[in-house]
Amino acid sequence: MTKVMKSDIRCRTSSGEVIEILLGIWSAMILIIWLVVALDDVAPDPESSESGVTVLLVVEENSTAATTERATNAAVNAVAIVSGFVGITLLLLILYKYQCKKILLSWLLLASILVFAFLGWIIFDLLCASYQLPYDIITCCVILWNFAIVGVLSIFLCGHPFIKHGYLVITAVIVAWFLTRLPQWTTWMFLAILSVYDIYSVCSSSGFINNFFKTNGSKEEDEKTEEEMKQTDGSHKPREPTHLYIHGEHDSERVSSEGEFDEYSYHYGSDISDEEEEQGEVEEEESHEQSQPAPSQKRSDFYFSDQDPPDPDSLPGLIYDTKNHQLGLGDFVFYSLLIGRSLDYGFTPCIAAFQGVTVGVLITLTVVTVFDKPIPALPLPVLFGGASYAISLLATNEFVIHTLATHWNYLP
Repeated sequence: MTKVMKSDIRCRTSSGEVIEILLGIWSAMILIIWLVVALDDVAPDPESSESGVTVLLVVEENSTAATTERATNAAVNAVAIVSGFVGITLLLLILYKYQCKKILLSWLLLASILVFAFLGWIIFDLLCASYQLPYDIITCCVILWNFAIVGVLSIFLCGHPFIKHGYLVITAVIVAWFLTRLPQWTTWMFLAILSVYDIYSVCSSSGFINNFFKTNGSKEEDEKTEEEMKQTDGSHKPREPTHLYIHGEHDSERVSSEGEFDEYSYHYGSDISDEEEEQGEVEEEESHEQSQPAPSQKRSDFYFSDQDPPDPDSLPGLIYDTKNHQLGLGDFVFYSLLIGRSLDYGFTPCIAAFQGVTVGVLITLTVVTVFDKPIPALPLPVLFGGASYAISLLATNEFVIHTLATHWNYLP
């Protein structure tokens, strides 16, 4: 008779949590599609020098150059951009390691304000130009001021999780749209090299993020050990023996609460009155209630009831967090960048890339649940999204365009 063995793997990812993560990613990708389409007529061409991202390029990409030359220039530009990302990441980790949390918090606040106010103003102006909406400078300043301040407060201080996630998605879309101004080959080479670096940084023993996880994990284990020791010491405090007096034939014997007989001391009747006993019970109950944290102490007044209590030693970050998973803001940015760039040849490759990114995210969540280890969230979605985009572009896009042009006179 064959016995069915239960798996030791604990499924820590609920369906609601998966839907919450996918809703955030889908929202970012849908918003970037709308933004790219809406600003296509008013935004400068990514291949031109007016795109605003030429400062990030080492070599200008020429669309009329040979394939080898164009791929080489794109690789050089991508390596330069990834090197800048690595340098900034390393600086942030060094500041965090040496507990420069005020500098880090100031940096994050300044960066968020610049994204919401400055980059948000550029997109707001382009949207008003695209939809031909008039506005004055006072109205623009009031809108952007409220948008920036509410966003910073929601992300770093006292925002409801729903509002915080919404602002993180908007931040990712704004940054991703500006990155879509990069030349086409540079964008795809940048995503490929960044995915390789992400694998090295998280999975390699010498990677920056892997060492960061180890350091944080050891600190958390030490803190848990200290808390357990304190609780153990508190629960095993020596109790003062209370004495019970036996009346009858053996009045000279006194029995303690620990089951030991004291033959040298005796007393007829209890030397503790009823009032003293009641007072002792009340004091014991009060001490027990004081040892338990009050409801107001469990959570800060600045956090909502469905959030975990904030750690005073932790630093708030740009993280899309759920109950058991955390997704960095950069992952949302690069998912959106891939989808925004896939619109260059129509909606068919874009829809294929959308599905590929979703499949990659689901596979990543499955791997995290099975192995219970942090893995990079960028490589698999980029791989499946890029592969789906390429297959759709080569296999079905020409057929779809030809069919639409023939039957509905539609040209993308």
